[in-house]
Amino acid sequence: MKNSVRTAVAAGALVALAGLSACGSGGSSDAGSGSPQVITVWGPWSGDAEDQAAVMFDAYNASQDEYQVDYQPQEEIAQKVLTAIASGDVPDLVIWDRYQTSLYAAKGALMSVDDLIERDGVDTSVFYEQALSETQYDGQTYGLPLIVDDRVLFYNKTLFAEAGLEPPTTWAELEADAVALTVRDASGTLVQSGFELQDAGLFNLWCLQAGCDLVSEDSETTAFDSAAGLEVLDFWDRLLNQDKVYDLGFSDTGDPFAEGTLAMKYDGPWALSTYNDVEGLDYGIVEPPTGPDGDTGAIMGGLALVIPEGATNVDGAWDFSTWWTLDPANGVTFAQVSGWPPANTEAAADPYFASDDYAAFTATMEYAQARPTVPGYQDVEGLALTPQIEKFMSGEISAADALAAAAQQGDEILAEERG
Repeated sequence: MKNSVRTAVAAGALVALAGLSACGSGGSSDAGSGSPQVITVWGPWSGDAEDQAAVMFDAYNASQDEYQVDYQPQEEIAQKVLTAIASGDVPDLVIWDRYQTSLYAAKGALMSVDDLIERDGVDTSVFYEQALSETQYDGQTYGLPLIVDDRVLFYNKTLFAEAGLEPPTTWAELEADAVALTVRDASGTLVQSGFELQDAGLFNLWCLQAGCDLVSEDSETTAFDSAAGLEVLDFWDRLLNQDKVYDLGFSDTGDPFAEGTLAMKYDGPWALSTYNDVEGLDYGIVEPPTGPDGDTGAIMGGLALVIPEGATNVDGAWDFSTWWTLDPANGVTFAQVSGWPPANTEAAADPYFASDDYAAFTATMEYAQARPTVPGYQDVEGLALTPQIEKFMSGEISAADALAAAAQQGDEILAEERG
């Protein structure tokens, strides 16, 4: 795979979009008698990512004369939104990590958009169901999904061809390929890794592949401390400590996949622009291998456009939100510029996403699941599950102890959020 996407450049995309009319609600305005109303937008993008998003901001601004987007990059957006609400100085729109919706909707930080959806007859069925579910809490919707992501298996075609191997479709095949493609020198130093196993945060997708649940059916307790959850960590233990296909820290000082010293890794669509620009790197992507019983497993993440409580230009924020998310052409254009797949399934059906770059991401999206939307689960992963698994991976505690400790901490977090 080499430079088969991102053929559209920002200037060309802007020209293509400039003629599109706004498809949102419009709302009241004194447009035509004065300056456009400003839509203050906060988001996490800066640098190159901000330049990519600016293509959409500029196209929207050019498409109508009622509103003008003013984008302001921010760090720690969720907490800043709470602070802004307390001070009475909130943005009109936020480019939002959907994973945080349930927690911050429960805190009263986000405005429900159900009345706007009903008023304008917005068809929310155009979005991936799992992406839409992440914008909902307690029966209400708090935004429109913008982009999606999932993890697929990246593999080095050159290394596989030299070894006479095909990319794996199961855990067993992944293990066999990883062993065959791992190289150590005479001193035992890892020279070439068969598979990168460093990110403890990916336990959730492996858990699904093993057939286990992350939370109980009533969402009141965690469920990963199970035989299937233990099967994941036992497999990781075998890869790390028996097969020795990877050493923790091998990826810390560079990018071994780009350097050709890593045969396989899980990664997301954000990596395409990086690896497509690496001279001499011939790589491919395939769907995540299935677990021991044939279960598929993938996690869908991504961003939404949400309106915080207290926003002053709700009509403008909603107009821009619907313009960007509902028109399939906008989703395709932003993907061409940025690499991020759209949350709009009509846009995702565009032939552009059937290319070698995107086919595995698109196919995986069909069964990818959102992480649990119960308030507090974000902290379960960040404060309990991931830290305990990291201790297990470094050899400090056993797999069973790691899951048990994470479950105990996680259950306490969920109980605290329930009040």
